[in-house]
Amino acid sequence: MKSPDQYRIQRLLLAFCALDKRRQDDFLAAVNRYLYASPRQRERLRQGWVRHVLDADTAAPSSQADASAQMGPVR
Repeated sequence: MKSPDQYRIQRLLLAFCALDKRRQDDFLAAVNRYLYASPRQRERLRQGWVRHVLDADTAAPSSQADASAQMGPVR
């Protein structure tokens, strides 16, 4: 049986596959920035992503439920 984390990873990969080429490139660039960042820079990146998601969720309340259903809980 696969762990819940493996399913979350697979859902993320499926969402990535659904992106167009430009968005895939944007996603990979963001992942690379995160992977090569210092711990302090990683924290700033995470905080920025959280702010961005919260701002988007405030603008479109139904998007939070949709994202949660697709990706599962954030840890």
